[in-house]
Amino acid sequence: MEKSWLVAGDFNDYGSQNDIRSFSTNHNPRRSQKFLDRANNCNLLDFDSTGPKLTWINNRQGLANTMERLDRAMCNEDWRTMFSEAIVQVLPRTYSDHSPLIVHTQGIQRAQTTNFSHNLQALEKDLINQYSVTTFQEEILWFQKSRSKYISLGDKNSRYFHVSTINKRRKLKINALKDSDGNWITEIEGIKSIILNYFSDLFKKTGIHILSH
Repeated sequence: MEKSWLVAGDFNDYGSQNDIRSFSTNHNPRRSQKFLDRANNCNLLDFDSTGPKLTWINNRQGLANTMERLDRAMCNEDWRTMFSEAIVQVLPRTYSDHSPLIVHTQGIQRAQTTNFSHNLQALEKDLINQYSVTTFQEEILWFQKSRSKYISLGDKNSRYFHVSTINKRRKLKINALKDSDGNWITEIEGIKSIILNYFSDLFKKTGIHILSH
């Protein structure tokens, strides 16, 4: 595929046994391999997602019940480089047997195009500095772990490591946390609040009990 491409939706196939939950043992691994071969032929990268992992259910009862990851977003290297911070969110199923997907590409810089804020500007500068340091550290680590691929890829190595670093960073990023009531929180401020409250409770002072001898 030429230029930047993103494809998202129901692929009607899954990539591995980790993408299916079924009580039946009658699975054909050739089905998964064909799907992976098609994706590789188109040089497509699979997005990591937040929310439910398995996106389709057959709605059958008992041992006939099956769930699979049929819905996903995939892109080529050009699109991933252009939208390096993009994430995919899997929403709960409602009337359909498939889970809807949302691809988020916006961030602080997009918000500032409509509403300028000194706080956002300061936050952006701080995040860029942290991003630069983290990216440099990750590139060194990834280089050390992938020396053989670095040598074999020749002139293509810089693009390979760039995309690899983007995908690795997305896997490590916290996009959602569950609060004490069991609700998934995806807003940045809500995630910060959950983390702060957790460690505040963990390290809060407790009363001193004097034991009598």
